[in-house]
Amino acid sequence: METKPKIKGGGGALERKDLTVQRDPSVNQAVTQEVQSDNRYLRYYNWLISNGCIFPSLEFPVAFTDAGIVGALAKIDITPCKAFLFIPYSITINLFKARKSEIAHIFQEHNYWFQTHPRGDDHIMWTYIIYEKLKGAESFWFPYFETIKSMESVIDWDETEILELQDPVLVYECKQWSKRIENTWKSMEEILLEHPNYFPPDKDLKGLFNWAWRLTCTRAFAWEGGMVIPLADNLNHSDCYITYESEYREILEQTHLTIEGNKDYRDFSNTAYKGREDTILRSNTNRLEKYLENNKNKDVLKELDAIWQVEEIIADYRSSSDEEDARNIGEVFSDEEKEEADEGYESDDDTEEFKDNTNSRDEPDSYFIMSTGVRTFFKQGSQVYNSYGRLNNRDLLLDYGFVIEKNRYDAVYFRMWIPSSGKTGYVTAEDIINEAYKFDLSCANLDDVTELHEIKLKRFSTDIFTYFRKIADYTCPALQNVDPPSLKASPTNIKLELWICDQVYELYTRLESTFSTPLEHDVSLLNSNLPSRLRMAIIYRIAQKRILINQKHMLNKLKSILEATLNGDALENHLKEKTIKELREVYPLNGYLKSLKANRYYSR
Repeated sequence: METKPKIKGGGGALERKDLTVQRDPSVNQAVTQEVQSDNRYLRYYNWLISNGCIFPSLEFPVAFTDAGIVGALAKIDITPCKAFLFIPYSITINLFKARKSEIAHIFQEHNYWFQTHPRGDDHIMWTYIIYEKLKGAESFWFPYFETIKSMESVIDWDETEILELQDPVLVYECKQWSKRIENTWKSMEEILLEHPNYFPPDKDLKGLFNWAWRLTCTRAFAWEGGMVIPLADNLNHSDCYITYESEYREILEQTHLTIEGNKDYRDFSNTAYKGREDTILRSNTNRLEKYLENNKNKDVLKELDAIWQVEEIIADYRSSSDEEDARNIGEVFSDEEKEEADEGYESDDDTEEFKDNTNSRDEPDSYFIMSTGVRTFFKQGSQVYNSYGRLNNRDLLLDYGFVIEKNRYDAVYFRMWIPSSGKTGYVTAEDIINEAYKFDLSCANLDDVTELHEIKLKRFSTDIFTYFRKIADYTCPALQNVDPPSLKASPTNIKLELWICDQVYELYTRLESTFSTPLEHDVSLLNSNLPSRLRMAIIYRIAQKRILINQKHMLNKLKSILEATLNGDALENHLKEKTIKELREVYPLNGYLKSLKANRYYSR
């Protein structure tokens, strides 16, 4: 009778002695019991511990949701600025190891493909992973490899499934993605077959390439040139702030007993330490909502005449992405968060894309460390997450093969012709798919003749207004007998702005027309038991429709204010109802209306 190997080390990740802890309701108890008794996970866990991984605050493996997705659970409260995972560089897969391996000469012999090519680092990683995977149980990473099951990508979806996205441009991008991977494989195959001693032609090399590509695409970190980091890549994605850093054992041994520079490294002792209690939980609402949440007396808000007057009242509250443009992550952090972001945060770019010409270190005494950000808190018994970046569902689907509901980074994307190209207006899906611009405009790159726009759920989009101001000329009905405004980036002429409101509303209606089902129908479908891919497609298109509907609602509100002002009302008195509902409706227009006031809009 086969005996199961015992768990070694002090992590205790598979122990569940404290049954009083309230566990995350998404934990799948049945599948958790299966994976915790699975020999593959037992070997993997032993391999992690015996090779120096330290994670006393985590329970791993734990399965979540009906799908049984494996992740980690917090054994204690993991408070802000706490280092909770220490992974030795010695178990990572990185470019340094690949370039020092038995197949390093292959990278040198094919200089263009592995060195000069813009994706050379990716090609090295894929080839090295294929080589290690071919070793089977002889590979150092075999205990890690054998726990990796399906790594689904959107390229696995069939025609019927992908059409459920109801987004012809995204459908086109998915198909192009599949073609690019196939073309890459053809080039890789030629090189691998030149080295049959390392890559036997009787093996399923294409299948192994596909596996290696998926591994790096869905699990690799854009850290020090690109790395696969076991256990760190087992943490699932959520909207949270997680910081990365590297440190030497010697330094950690000197500092781990204290909270150094506001960072708690005490878990490095292999004992779970509960962090500080003065936790400020993150809130992703805008400043007005934060004020409403924290102040019972709303009368002061009902006395306002103009929305920009609210800024003095909410000045002490920190803004969220609902109000800020999508910028570099450090630009929208508090000072503390910016310092942590500078230390390391997973890139918003493709994790499949590795930094060029960066040599990863391989010192056995170096650790990759994951820590919570200044406002990230994982309660005892809850799932511990990583963040793959500020990614909308389009990016998550293309890069990782999944979407999330209520993704605050979700956006609707569309392109407009740059006037200097000789064309103006909306770039249709047919324009993109048929690549007519290559012939009509003699241009190889779509980015050279179009500009990409994005609109989000709660942030009023002003970029599209700027676009229409740029293309407005004397033929525009709003500019009859009036010179086009010299300012293009901000509003000055109310008649022109009203004309633009109509143009943008018509554009959003056109974008809505690409969807074949109404929002209410899609929402009702989510209440039924759906195949996972169909469910993801519906979640994606629901978010797209809600964004367009909300943007049109904001346009209507703005138009009513502009029309009232044109008819003689003072812009400074646009808050008529004096209600919290009205404040919430007008608040996204704050920046626009304040700019209009500053420009002395009056069309006289």
